[in-house]
Amino acid sequence: MAMRQRKTRGPSGPATLAVMKDGRLRITLKETGNVLEVFEEDNEDIFAIVKSLGRCELNVRMNLEKTKILSATPPGNKSYIARFIGFVAKEGQLPVPEVRQERQGLKKDGHPFTIPTHLGMYALFEVVHDKFKGLQIVGDIAYPFVKAEKDDTTDIQGFGMKKTVEFMQVCGFDMENDTIAWSDNVLPAIEDILLRRNRAITIKLDEKGFIKEFDDIPDGIKIDMPKGKVRPPTDTESTKKTTRKSTKKAESADELPELDR
Repeated sequence: MAMRQRKTRGPSGPATLAVMKDGRLRITLKETGNVLEVFEEDNEDIFAIVKSLGRCELNVRMNLEKTKILSATPPGNKSYIARFIGFVAKEGQLPVPEVRQERQGLKKDGHPFTIPTHLGMYALFEVVHDKFKGLQIVGDIAYPFVKAEKDDTTDIQGFGMKKTVEFMQVCGFDMENDTIAWSDNVLPAIEDILLRRNRAITIKLDEKGFIKEFDDIPDGIKIDMPKGKVRPPTDTESTKKTTRKSTKKAESADELPELDR
């Protein structure tokens, strides 16, 4: 199975964005105070969003050369109504899991934690309600899929499975009735099911703008949902789908606050 190594990116974090009189987009990073300016031709989508919102605060990730905004997400420490629009993949190619190297960090209470080396996937979500409508949110989610012991279907077990199951269920995956035929890359099959379900969900972000929790939308809110998107098929794409939930106990995602980093 082809697996991509996580590449180094440029500056990231909460920032104030504003379109200047000379036509450039000014980005002021809150944590460092550094001011960067980029051109519209390299950042057309972000320019359109900032022009619509006016001077605004977003969480940004830039390329190593500091010329392009790779992603811009809504402010952190808030909840947004969104929909799943696919896994990150190179144009014309299928999404594939990526290696996440082991990392250490500190919890809010000062205690250390370790995230082991594992496979992960980047899930894309589009905000479908309120003033940030159209803005995307990127989620780094574990890829804990294995071949089932009794048949040729896909099972879920291992590091990060709690949040992965939460993500799949809230986006419309039925753990009792949906099944995925086992392969060394089940992302296309999962993506196909979730795109067809096209469900509005609530995404809760932490203070840094990373996904903290997935949930159903509040009662009483009506969403005029865009039509579901389907990734154009490729020559290597399998059209067979499906999963059963592992009966093995998952580790607590609450003890792994950095899982989405």
